[in-house]
Amino acid sequence: MSGAALYLHLIVLGLSLSAAEEREHPEGYVIRVWGIERLDPAHQERVRHLIREGKPALLRFFLSESPAALALRQEARYGGNRQAREGAA
Repeated sequence: MSGAALYLHLIVLGLSLSAAEEREHPEGYVIRVWGIERLDPAHQERVRHLIREGKPALLRFFLSESPAALALRQEARYGGNRQAREGAA
């Protein structure tokens, strides 16, 4: 699965993700995930597995400066907030 496809799959589940540089980490980067605790325990483990297996692709996606990757990340960051505000009105 491509990093973009995995990213979209995870944000549709209501998760927020980011890549963070961590010099102490062997790979130099970690994937941070927020919202996983809202999923049922069995689904949490499946999602964690997907993230572990897809980490190289996710990192390429997060570190990419391609217009498509930038647009997807921006839409996930701001588009969901816009929808939440419109739903509250």
